[in-house]
Amino acid sequence: MRARIAALALGLGSTLGSPAGAWASDEPAPPVELRWQAPSGCPTDVEVGQRLAVALGGVTRGPTSIEASIEAEPAGYVGTVVLRGPWGQTTRELRSRSCGTLADAVVLLASVSAGEQPPAVVPEPELEPAEAEPEPNGSEITEPPPRSLEPSATVTPAESSPVPLASSELSVAAADGAEAPRRLEGSIRAEARLGGRILPGLDAGAGLALGLGGRWWRAELGAAGWLPRRPTIAPGAELELRLWTAEARGCVGPALRRAPWLRPLGCAGLEVGALRGEGLGPGLAQSRVAVRAWVAGVIAPGLVIRPWRHLGLVLGGALVLPVRNLRFTLDGQGEVYRTPVAAGRGFAGVEVFLP
Repeated sequence: MRARIAALALGLGSTLGSPAGAWASDEPAPPVELRWQAPSGCPTDVEVGQRLAVALGGVTRGPTSIEASIEAEPAGYVGTVVLRGPWGQTTRELRSRSCGTLADAVVLLASVSAGEQPPAVVPEPELEPAEAEPEPNGSEITEPPPRSLEPSATVTPAESSPVPLASSELSVAAADGAEAPRRLEGSIRAEARLGGRILPGLDAGAGLALGLGGRWWRAELGAAGWLPRRPTIAPGAELELRLWTAEARGCVGPALRRAPWLRPLGCAGLEVGALRGEGLGPGLAQSRVAVRAWVAGVIAPGLVIRPWRHLGLVLGGALVLPVRNLRFTLDGQGEVYRTPVAAGRGFAGVEVFLP
């Protein structure tokens, strides 16, 4: 792990500052201002400050200010680091499953910015073939022992892009002088629903939703359908009701710092659709079909349980508030059904997260 972080810091050296030789100065380094914000379980600001003091000891020109903000996310931790110094300002976004690894990376980035680069790699010397000496008596050729060669040059690290790391290690994505863009994440969710009062009695249905969101927010588009209900309205007469809806929602809610695999969500949205009613049975003189436009507001708190990076469970409930009451009537029967002022439902589903 530390070898990978060192390679990353080395790759960023060309964008953070000049080589150490170009920064040589006899003046003492100005004091470094450290601002460290991290959730519980991460190294404290005192511990990070001690590591910086050791890493920057004896440096004559280094960063004057270091700001690091660490936050927990489902896949681990993400940190935004801002370094300020004689070269200007540099912003980096770091990701890792370990908060301690992010702290080490901040120290290494500060060290690289001050010119404290890892030691250069010394190649293995190539031995020159020894020259054969004249045969003393024409019988046997003897060779002198190989000469001890000093390496004539060292290979310095090339100024190139950062070394790519595995997804389980630390990763960096940023541009100098600007905040790193927040990564968007898509999702597909299939859920089962169980509620009451929208249709007569206990109603059940299923839904499918597509989502797109960031660290604090999510937007969703979905569709749902409900199993038909057939209440008896008169001897030998039934009313069959069917409901289909299209839905749009907006949600907010971050992952919990102490449990990044849990994410409470507060969602609100609108659903529109069609409520279809049909009179059936021999008790009716004539079968009739009526379709009403369904419009309702929805308030839906929920909880995302995400033990795996690309798969999670969703649990929640919803308060449904129809914009207007819908009525169904039959000849000779009068009003046979009216939608409620408010209704409730619960839902549970499986969600797949897309990178």
